[in-house]
Amino acid sequence: MRQRIKQALSSGDYTKALATWREYTAEMASAGPTAASLAEAAELIDWARPLLTAARTDAAERLRALHVAGKYRKLPNARSALFRASF
Repeated sequence: MRQRIKQALSSGDYTKALATWREYTAEMASAGPTAASLAEAAELIDWARPLLTAARTDAAERLRALHVAGKYRKLPNARSALFRASF
């Protein structure tokens, strides 16, 4: 299951990664966490942290760019929109 999480993260499928992570932790909780299973989870978290930090930074930059672009977008006035709609 850890490999499926890594594959989902590597491909940018964060929804799948989160769903698989929840399955993984539910299985760990139902079986009773052991030192080995907790160490494996910690290793996975350490592997994912830089990747997720970079993805979050990239998403924030894209959101910021959209916000800035929205500030410069010229909005048509209602009269010109109505005029175009009539043709």
